[in-house]
Amino acid sequence: METHLEHLKLTLATLQKHSLYAKMSKCSFGQTHIEYLGHIISCLTGYYRKFFGNYGLFYKPLTDLLKKNSFTWNSAAQTAFEHLKSAVTTTPVLALPDFSKPLELETDACDSGVGAVLMQV
Repeated sequence: METHLEHLKLTLATLQKHSLYAKMSKCSFGQTHIEYLGHIISCLTGYYRKFFGNYGLFYKPLTDLLKKNSFTWNSAAQTAFEHLKSAVTTTPVLALPDFSKPLELETDACDSGVGAVLMQV
């Protein structure tokens, strides 16, 4: 939670610096899971598998831990965990798009709203 609060302060300060604002009714902080564009995003990273090439290959040691009676943390699992942690907390995942390269817009809509995610191709 302490790290989450530090990241939140940094994010809000960056928004303020650029005269951008967050609509508080659309914000949710300190959650263990959240619904976004019809998906439930939790502390696990499976949601991001389509954004990482060879996700299944790189993170197989972690998914193997989920098999019945096979949870044994080993060096392969530790390496996969460190790689995955780095991948979801550093660029390009958290980078601004390069507008000189193609972009892909994924959208979702329902009766109560519309959502979109802009991704670099």
